[in-house]
Amino acid sequence: MSEPGRRSLLVTLGVFVGLVVAVNVASRLAPRPPPRVVGSASAPAPSSSLGDDVERYLGPLAKGTAFEGFRITRVDPLRDGRLTLQVGTWSIDLHARDDHAPKPLAETAQVALYLRGAGATSAEALAACTALGKALSLREAAGAKAPPLSPLPH
Repeated sequence: MSEPGRRSLLVTLGVFVGLVVAVNVASRLAPRPPPRVVGSASAPAPSSSLGDDVERYLGPLAKGTAFEGFRITRVDPLRDGRLTLQVGTWSIDLHARDDHAPKPLAETAQVALYLRGAGATSAEALAACTALGKALSLREAAGAKAPPLSPLPH
């Protein structure tokens, strides 16, 4: 390769490396967008075949209304005396309150909230359960009645 061709190639490579470094630095210095609410705004709405008592109890929460940065993304039909809600990446079971049942992560005047699945409870999962408990307590204070649920077996 001739000297002018080699020099041109080295200049081109130098410019390319400089641009890669500049873009990388600029992307790290650019302001970040605010955190996204857990659950997609375009998440499919839960099925309308949940039953009137479930829909009345959850109200707008069943349709994805946000609460403390979380939202319900799925509502499973009542099964075995429990109502299971998907909040973010967590499945939360609602059972009737019972003083003899295991201690729930959160509770309202009517229901106890338990995280479905094994393993240690993360701070984020606890925050999701607590936020859901607060949102359901507000619904209950407005007159919402929990659907027929059973206590968690002890």
